Amino acid sequence: MLDWLFGPKAKARQLNSDARAIVQVARDGYRVETTRAMALLTRETIDDTRAYALARSEGPKLTIERLEMYHRNAKSSRDQVKLTAYTLAIIYLRAEGLGELAAPARAEIDQFYADWAHSVEPSS
Repeated sequence: MLDWLFGPKAKARQLNSDARAIVQVARDGYRVETTRAMALLTRETIDDTRAYALARSEGPKLTIERLEMYHRNAKSSRDQVKLTAYTLAIIYLRAEGLGELAAPARAEIDQFYADWAHSVEPSS
């Protein structure tokens, strides 16, 4: 009965809204170099977290808890690049768990990275 308020649809709605707002602030509120660093660190964090979890057969709950610890450290050190990247990574991983309901959140974060993917230096 209160699924619209507390269930997966409500969680997805919140993730979709948060992703859109955070990406918008990152795009409009920071210098280009800072925004680029945020986007690249977001993708790197998502990819590294997935690889780490896969290598250790770690479930999504532990993975997100570890990212939340990194997030707290970034917050206490007032590192806006890391704070934004870890927030977006947490949103992305939570959105994956909700499937299609939170697809807009993942799409927003994917597009944020795609806007800067051209600036990644190729590794040799």
